[in-house]
Amino acid sequence: MTSRARYLNGRVTDIISFLNAGGGLYAEAESNATGLIGTENPFGFLPFLVTSTAFQTAETNNTVTAFGAGLGLVTADVNGNFSHNFFSSTGGLSPVDLFNGNPNIPLTLAFRGQIDTGGVVPGIPEPETYALMLAGLGVLGMVARRRKLAGKTSA
Repeated sequence: MTSRARYLNGRVTDIISFLNAGGGLYAEAESNATGLIGTENPFGFLPFLVTSTAFQTAETNNTVTAFGAGLGLVTADVNGNFSHNFFSSTGGLSPVDLFNGNPNIPLTLAFRGQIDTGGVVPGIPEPETYALMLAGLGVLGMVARRRKLAGKTSA
């Protein structure tokens, strides 16, 4: 019998092509408590997620990151369940929620954009990034103008 992990791991190229064409992906933690994964890497189909660490704990004090809140999640959404692992490296993906607020123990990762077998491909920023950049430039412009006007009135 072929495990789900082996099946998915054998489809890396197909999965990356699907994601780069605008598809989405959701991956749950697997504990291998029943031995169905065997020696397969449970996240081998996402080769840039180099490591995940087995972690068996109830979810009671987890926190949502700013990125997770931007997805519409709240603290109640990430508590009351059970975690089987956390990600030791992110491959450039953004943490969505953290175990007890610890930034070194992300439980969920997400990303929108292009990826390859090395991870996230740098590219065009999301519209939100442009909006923040423009807002920052606007504030800097207002500060510079105020300083210039203040210099004229004190002279």
